[in-house]
Amino acid sequence: MVYIPLPASGTCFASEAVAPQLPVPGLFHWPLLGVLKAALQETVAEHFHLFPFQEYWQPDPEIPVEHLYSKLYSSDVFTQEYERIHSQPHEPGCGLKTVIIGFMLWSDSMHLTSFGKASLWPIYLFIGNLSKYTHAKPTSFAAHHLTYIPKVCTLSLVHVVIDSQILASEYILGFLPSMLW
Repeated sequence: MVYIPLPASGTCFASEAVAPQLPVPGLFHWPLLGVLKAALQETVAEHFHLFPFQEYWQPDPEIPVEHLYSKLYSSDVFTQEYERIHSQPHEPGCGLKTVIIGFMLWSDSMHLTSFGKASLWPIYLFIGNLSKYTHAKPTSFAAHHLTYIPKVCTLSLVHVVIDSQILASEYILGFLPSMLW
């Protein structure tokens, strides 16, 4: 179960650890660093563009050069961040290359059964250092599952919002009713 710290207007807490928390049953997630390590160990990682570059096009010598923007790893921001990281001093004795890995997140609804209404919202992580043409191939397995968000019934959502507003004083005191879900 995942707990989300909730804000309470007009109330300050010593730390986020003592702030009221809302339990979210059915939410599953994987640690971001673990997903990144797994992605870098897959065979498709051989196709990652680990060093940025810029593309230009000049169809005719009479026309000025045009900067092409079509990939994350050829963008100005990616190049600037790469330069910023490389301008910093490295750890003494470390010969490892420093690279930037771009994250791209997507989500959509997923129907889980042939019969019934069971569904959830997965959040997928794509590595931005991979060509968009490789991302588009289902056989590349470029999508990495990061989180599964359970579908919340509209009535339950309204119930939570109403209860959290009505029971705000009890909630702040730490008496959050377990009937919210």
